[in-house]
Amino acid sequence: MPNTSAGRVHLMYMLLLADLTHVATYSWSSAVLACLYRALDHGIDYHQNNIGGCMLLLQCWAWEWIKTLSPIIEPLTPEDIATGHCFPLAK
Repeated sequence: MPNTSAGRVHLMYMLLLADLTHVATYSWSSAVLACLYRALDHGIDYHQNNIGGCMLLLQCWAWEWIKTLSPIIEPLTPEDIATGHCFPLAK
């Protein structure tokens, strides 16, 4: 969950990693989305110089829903898939 602290991790996340056997049971996608919403809310403050949150997630959403922003993606052929020359939307 990136923020504007130049790569530091908040200590509240370290408690979630104390027992690594339970890490897979957490809803990390919900946490990342909540972190992005919070960062976007803080981003509207005119004193804020930069924005945190998962900007790649926001970019993928914008590409999917705002078609004028999205790149032109050629359809994949079966040969592309078989040879591995295809890549996901967010690479």
